Amino acid sequence: MAYFLLSVANRVNLELCIEYALAGFTNSINGLWTFVDIEEGDFVSFLYGARVFNLYRVEEKEALKGVDIIGPWPSVTFQMSGKTYYFPFRLRLKLIRDFTESMVRPELAYVPRTYSFGVATARLTSRLIRPLFKQFPGWGICIVSL
Repeated sequence: MAYFLLSVANRVNLELCIEYALAGFTNSINGLWTFVDIEEGDFVSFLYGARVFNLYRVEEKEALKGVDIIGPWPSVTFQMSGKTYYFPFRLRLKLIRDFTESMVRPELAYVPRTYSFGVATARLTSRLIRPLFKQFPGWGICIVSL
């Protein structure tokens, strides 16, 4: 089992993720790798605006076809490349704990990061993560973008 912080791009996406207890990843190589890395039974939280939202257990993983017409997230089209991205890779989540915690605190002042393929990963020692998630000491954290 692992714990992942899923970084959400905007408030609307955060609200959709929380409302539907669902996480979605784009039809890009980054979205696919993130989807493959997270397993059923892993734990996730959403990261937005330097705040961590809720603790969920991944109940089910699914890859959908025809997501351009299936919500809840709208597609994203980039002007420069003209590429349109959808959210076909999804995690169905079960809420374990409802909370909002600031990441701006002394215990989390040092978070080493490695940027690879546009996905930021971070490893925290058990001493740093314990204040937020005492029941999961020693787990690594991966911060990924939604």
